[in-house]
Amino acid sequence: MSQIAVISINTAKPGQEQKMEAAMRALIAPSQADPGYLQYDLHRDLDDPRTFVFYERWESRELLHQHFKAPHVVAWIAQAGDLVESSTLRILESLG
Repeated sequence: MSQIAVISINTAKPGQEQKMEAAMRALIAPSQADPGYLQYDLHRDLDDPRTFVFYERWESRELLHQHFKAPHVVAWIAQAGDLVESSTLRILESLG
């Protein structure tokens, strides 16, 4: 099975940028310990500092879905409603 790439684009509600950045940074270390982790990088948009982008790579879709159920991700989802204005998630199959 092919590796999976994930692009997650999240725009903070006005005034919530610092809280959202802190919450997203807190995801990095535990996510790097999740089974199937290959890459988990957080970025900020240079033209829109309220927008944060995760670029991730996982060994398989099954292991990605296990990551989605991990306690640190579940906790993020629970608080995201207070922080996130808009969100886009793309799950991509690596073609080469």
